Amino acid sequence: MHRWSGGILAIVIVAAASFAGPARGADPDAAGSKEAKRIFTQRCTACHTFGKGAKVCADLKGVTERRDRAWLIKFIRSAQSLVDAGDPTATALYEEYKRMRMPDWNDLSDEQIGTLLDWFAANGPEHIDLDNLSADLATPGDIDAGRALFAGATRLTSGGIACKNCHNVSDGRAGTAGSLGPDLTGTYTRYGDRALGAFLKRPCFRRAPDSAANEYLTAQEIFALKSYLRRVALDTSSHPIGAKR
Repeated sequence: MHRWSGGILAIVIVAAASFAGPARGADPDAAGSKEAKRIFTQRCTACHTFGKGAKVCADLKGVTERRDRAWLIKFIRSAQSLVDAGDPTATALYEEYKRMRMPDWNDLSDEQIGTLLDWFAANGPEHIDLDNLSADLATPGDIDAGRALFAGATRLTSGGIACKNCHNVSDGRAGTAGSLGPDLTGTYTRYGDRALGAFLKRPCFRRAPDSAANEYLTAQEIFALKSYLRRVALDTSSHPIGAKR
């Protein structure tokens, strides 16, 4: 996967984005985004970058703006066929990049190519992987989203029960909570960002319907919940948190 970069400016942009906002791009759990990312990683990154400048061949950032979509589909299927047919654009690229022959990808369906081009148009390779995003970059919107998920004001995608049915936190805004499970107020302090994020990928214990779902929580739900738990820990402790990242 193309690694996110951009230094301090990019961090500022991320910190200013709202939950699931455009700076984080399309839903990372969407099947189309996952398929496009898989194709890009397996077939494109050996020769191409996205927003990093030319590598072996052209940088693909903005390619859907520079080229006609119908032409791109033909080029992806068989670039050399366009070169052999005398297509001026394909020929120019062939010469510019030292006559490097691009593999034919005739096995890709129209839907797969379309998904890949849509992903490029949305700057998909530059989208932040929420699995690797620390909760200290959370916005107030992320924290509010996590509170709503914890309290059950927002339904989990999997249909599972809300955290507060079993757990409590020291946050009067979350409403009445349960006592079956442990108090989660200091969870972020004890486990740190990465371990807590990994734990939230699976149910606390097996139950229906969330234990039968393909994914217990989406990446966005995990980020929101750990952002909320971080905020709760900060509000109730004077000790620095997040050392275990």
